[in-house]
Amino acid sequence: MSATDPSRPRGLLNERERRYLLGQTDIEPKSQAERDIRATIRNRVRHAIHDFALLFYQLEDRDIEQVFDPRADDVAEMRTALEETLGLLYRATINYHPPFPYLAKEGIQRAEQTHFDRYVKATVDVEPTAPVDPTVIKEKVEAQRPQDLTVEEAAWIAETIVASDAVSFTELNQAHDQVRDQHAGRDDTSPSGDTDHD
Repeated sequence: MSATDPSRPRGLLNERERRYLLGQTDIEPKSQAERDIRATIRNRVRHAIHDFALLFYQLEDRDIEQVFDPRADDVAEMRTALEETLGLLYRATINYHPPFPYLAKEGIQRAEQTHFDRYVKATVDVEPTAPVDPTVIKEKVEAQRPQDLTVEEAAWIAETIVASDAVSFTELNQAHDQVRDQHAGRDDTSPSGDTDHD
């Protein structure tokens, strides 16, 4: 299932509301019809948040396991949807009091205590960093300057590799061995690059 498929079964939004958000309706901007549908969506979102709070306490583990089954065919789409749902909550509460990191920390601790009978210390840190530019990463890698990669750029490479089937672990292992041999070869060469001896 895709978030951009308006014909999915009814969830928070119905098909007409999805098509409106995707720009697939003939609803005129700033018309009464647009004001009505936006008001309906806002109202649904507010009540959905309260519904999730109800589900937090009342939804059984067996139901949660089926909804979030990591073996499901659409697990990749579900993961993306979860990330973007959390992103929406972050966006919605960025100027909230208390802000998202505090809300997330409290939610984690409440879940641990309520459902797992555990007490944990949770932290959610948000630190501004420079945006990751794949073009810059490519230039650094092609120029064999991995030492210039930032932590975020290295993490981007790792996440991309893990999430992609384009590179197998065997290929990664072979590439690592090749890089290691290259480094060992550089260590054996003299600063002038002349390895011949008279």
